[in-house]
Amino acid sequence: MTPKEESDFRAFIEKWAALVVPYGRTQTADEQHAFGAINAIDFSKIYVDLCLSYYDDLKVRDFPADIIEGLKEHVRNVRTLLWRGQYDRGRWKRTVPFETCIEEGEKLVRLLVPNFRREIRLQRRNILKVMPLRAPDKDKAPAKAAFSNKFIGFGVPGSSTAAYAAEIARSGVAVNVENYTCDDVVFVSINGNRAGAAPMQEQTIELARRALLQGAVLLTDDEHHRNRAYNTGERLLSEDLLAAGATYEQQNIDGVSVGVWMHNCV
Repeated sequence: MTPKEESDFRAFIEKWAALVVPYGRTQTADEQHAFGAINAIDFSKIYVDLCLSYYDDLKVRDFPADIIEGLKEHVRNVRTLLWRGQYDRGRWKRTVPFETCIEEGEKLVRLLVPNFRREIRLQRRNILKVMPLRAPDKDKAPAKAAFSNKFIGFGVPGSSTAAYAAEIARSGVAVNVENYTCDDVVFVSINGNRAGAAPMQEQTIELARRALLQGAVLLTDDEHHRNRAYNTGERLLSEDLLAAGATYEQQNIDGVSVGVWMHNCV
């Protein structure tokens, strides 16, 4: 943080006293960070809390541009530590879960900067592993599985989706769970144009939408594979996610293009 940013932030916290994070502790933390006594992650968490306090509790709507830029930076900063598993969620507690606090921070950025997009940074997890039954899936299914920690997919017996669900469950990982957080990346597999697929497609879409709205990132087929004649389920899923407010991008992981879905304002 530059000297000007330190000065602007000090002026910012001195302007108001009624903070969710107690004013005295916030002021002390600001001074500790300036002198290197606390690290940037602790300071980022305080900064996000502080901005949420202004917006939610004090009804401040006119944020200076440098404060908005600071909020975007600090939300990214703390989320990066979440991705790396390096943040202690027990520190600097709010009345809401830490993950919810960061989601609220991202939502606030979205309100202040309408064209803001939540950043998605995928990382290999190697929790899920699948062995595809059919050639079109031989690269994309293992890639989506390797970068995910949860699986959603209800499949007709004999389908790839049913096989993936059974294989993952046998490895000791629960499939089609009900609850998700913003730390979850979910491999979503859905039946295509086959007999008896409609009820399975509906179940998969319903649970995928639930995961999306709870903050999870979803991995699906990319646009090319989604538009293959067989993949009716992928097209129905994409239509539903877009209707639920999701944004879509394609990323290349392990040399494979995959569809990545998330919600900016969970």
